[in-house]
Amino acid sequence: MGYEELNQSVISDEEMQLSGDVETSFVEFRELSGAPPVAIDKATSRLYVLASDGKMYLKDSTGAVLNISAGVLGGGDARDTKEDGPQSVAATATTRVFRAVTDGTIESFAAETGDVAAAGESMDLDIQIDGVSALVSPVTIDDSILTATPVDGVIDTGANTYVAGDLIEIVRTYVAGVGPTPMTNTIATVAFKTA
Repeated sequence: MGYEELNQSVISDEEMQLSGDVETSFVEFRELSGAPPVAIDKATSRLYVLASDGKMYLKDSTGAVLNISAGVLGGGDARDTKEDGPQSVAATATTRVFRAVTDGTIESFAAETGDVAAAGESMDLDIQIDGVSALVSPVTIDDSILTATPVDGVIDTGANTYVAGDLIEIVRTYVAGVGPTPMTNTIATVAFKTA
């Protein structure tokens, strides 16, 4: 099947639909003051430009919104993951993850250990934005956690947003146990999304 050339505009004040193999030199998007409503008659996604910032967004049939412009600028879908560790010795430490060059949010955080903790031994791991936790409470790894078993942190949605210039760090707080072999090889993974 070949391409069909469009000889007239298919843009209305409400929506545009393209179907099949269509070739066109450009598509115009009217800037909207807010996100369009979710389609109720069919499962579709709506692509639109927001007038307040001039960025392109995609709203899917569940109502979730993805910033397409940020994804293009970020070289992907504007999401990334960084892993810190394994920490070779069991110790309290603060590790720099990155200095933010754009606005964004911490999307998830998890921690695990490569070695079982000794009795009574524990380590709290936290993700912080300029010294303020982005979690409801730190993730605790102790002798009840199996090796290579990630423990997910609960993101505090009121504290997980950062702006350009903020410092993102992982903070480990270690408590020694009574066993002869302290835990090592703790790993923290943080996922973030640019705004």
